[in-house]
Amino acid sequence: MTALPMILARRAVARIGNKVTIEQAPTNPAIYQHGTGGSGSVAGSWLPLRRAGAAAREMLVSAAAQRWNVNRDTCKAQDGGVLHGARKNFLTYAN
Repeated sequence: MTALPMILARRAVARIGNKVTIEQAPTNPAIYQHGTGGSGSVAGSWLPLRRAGAAAREMLVSAAAQRWNVNRDTCKAQDGGVLHGARKNFLTYAN
């Protein structure tokens, strides 16, 4: 409930806290034949979560640039949102 979301959020440049909600996946053994086991979960999920967080970050930066009609390269992920440096526009991920 902490390490895995933190890995994802760090790559997405989001902050874990009151704006990020963690939901536990269903655990019906008849349907889901997996579980999480502390450090084993972190070791097995670290790379896929980093990749997913980076992909989410890139999609959010692209979406903000498109919304503002600016070049994507002038935008960057920062503090749970996207900043357009020249205009000083900031769009949080929650918007």
